[in-house]
Amino acid sequence: MEIYFNRGTILPVSSCLVCPSKQSHHCLTLQTPAGKIAYFQCSACSLIFKDPGVPFKAEDIYNADYIQIRSQNPGNPNISGPREKTAEHYMRWVEKYVTKQNLLDVGCATGFALKVAQAQGWNVFGVEVNAKAALIAKDVLKADVVRVGHLNDMMFPDEYFSLVTLFDVIEHIQDPVQFLSILRKKIAPGGSILLVTPNIDTLSFKILKEKWPHFVQEHLFLFSRKSMDRLLNETGFMTKKYGWATKYISFEMLQSHSKNQPNPFYKPMSRLLGRIPFPAQTVFPFNLGDMFVLAEKIA
Repeated sequence: MEIYFNRGTILPVSSCLVCPSKQSHHCLTLQTPAGKIAYFQCSACSLIFKDPGVPFKAEDIYNADYIQIRSQNPGNPNISGPREKTAEHYMRWVEKYVTKQNLLDVGCATGFALKVAQAQGWNVFGVEVNAKAALIAKDVLKADVVRVGHLNDMMFPDEYFSLVTLFDVIEHIQDPVQFLSILRKKIAPGGSILLVTPNIDTLSFKILKEKWPHFVQEHLFLFSRKSMDRLLNETGFMTKKYGWATKYISFEMLQSHSKNQPNPFYKPMSRLLGRIPFPAQTVFPFNLGDMFVLAEKIA
């Protein structure tokens, strides 16, 4: 995949989804197997978004191979171990701010976070667009609590959840304003939403630019804290906590990402990992520019 980075002429591409501005500038262009895809950045709130004129077919991305490509196989302890360790960190931390009742994990994949939350006493539910992943999650949880498909207003009762988690999800959503508006209806008074997502305010983005590993074709939006706060406020939430995201990864997961990701950041890493016999089971913190945000539903 070739990437062209260009902070060029300001263009009236389209209205920003999270602020009233209609001025955006070309940020970069990805050369993918499906053709070139341009990214633009809002000149007011700094939101980065894919060219809205390029059609996005979710079924072409989140197919049966996605579980393997994104290292979501719960049967492999070198994958389930670090993913569950990450979830344990957030589930223990969020208990200080949210009443432990009903929890919804959107984009729950094969159920890593739900398994941890269930073990810690939450009444868990999930939503997953990948039917194969959802089936695995149901088996992991020993309960039919995962809905298959895109989130819609009919899936769950209103004001039911004390917490909704979105781990690496919001950047994939085609209309984040509508999406969060639906979620707000499903959250009980005083409930919260916990997001983990790439952060363009980070040093890694400023240094790597076009090689930043979060530039992949399924990432439709990339946020700064400013644009994320704006999105949350526009959809009825108030940011309570914000910070550097905690994530754990194994060398096997890193090697899998390096092989399967077209971003040029991973090419030298893949060569390095192929030459050095790193222990596959070793787990370590790994963050290339992600933030967490805890926001409370506004009454």
